[in-house]
Amino acid sequence: MAGFMTTTTAMRIFKAAQASDPETKLEMNAFGDTPPVPREDGRRAGWVGLGDPLDVNFSLGIDHGQYLAFSLRVDSRKPSGAAIRLRLAELLREEAEASPDGKVSAQRKKDLKEAVTADVTSRTEWLPTLVDCLWDMSTERLLLSTTSEALVELTLEMFSQTFGVSPEPIVPTGDLPAFFSQVFTDEEHELDVDGVRARIEPDGYVMTLAGSEQDEARAAVSVKNDRETAEKALENGLTIQKMALCLHFHEGDESEPYASYPFTLDAALGVSGLKLPRRDRDATPEADVLLKAETCFLVARAVEELAK
Repeated sequence: MAGFMTTTTAMRIFKAAQASDPETKLEMNAFGDTPPVPREDGRRAGWVGLGDPLDVNFSLGIDHGQYLAFSLRVDSRKPSGAAIRLRLAELLREEAEASPDGKVSAQRKKDLKEAVTADVTSRTEWLPTLVDCLWDMSTERLLLSTTSEALVELTLEMFSQTFGVSPEPIVPTGDLPAFFSQVFTDEEHELDVDGVRARIEPDGYVMTLAGSEQDEARAAVSVKNDRETAEKALENGLTIQKMALCLHFHEGDESEPYASYPFTLDAALGVSGLKLPRRDRDATPEADVLLKAETCFLVARAVEELAK
């Protein structure tokens, strides 16, 4: 499973106020040895240790100095469409054969489909998904390791229920497509991140361009390492909605960066493909959590600067 403890992650940034006794609240709402009762949407969800769907005791720890780290485990069932269609066809044939006119009413077909879907689903294995959470209460920032709207919505709902805190998304206050175009044209952009000099540049001219919401006739264009195609799309009135970037940090007047982080950013501040540092062979798991958390929050702060 991708996430903050892997080598590549997605990321969404939220503002989340402080909460009292978060560790106890997490443990009270853990996934548990006995899985929670499925929700109305058919999923079941609960908190586990960071990056481990089986860690219902938070053995890695929750409090890692400046950061709180944990995951939401979301189990769902995805029944086979082919299995549902086959079973439904069998039942419809049986009912048609038993019917005097050899027909099955539309309502009966609907009822059978619902019954078959429920039956097949109930016998399907649960599939777990993790959403990693990094929470820095000192800066009131929460990072989620997904850009899936469905998973984000569920995680925020569970977060609010558990901690009594309702996270708010960090949204761009500036024109991100215009910024993307500037970076594309100038091939770099200088910024200050917590007093550290940084620059950002295109990473291979990989991007997605699209027209305005009112101009649905213009299809989105995906470009990979083709500057000429991107330039033509921009000339035709499309704007860059998603772009691969590389963030470089510098110290003093040195020309060479001391750290570089490739990632893709979209116009809604969704981060994907963020490459995280690999764990050193001799590093402890706790040190690995801190290294990756510091990297994620550093990039998150840079993204917030870009959004202004």
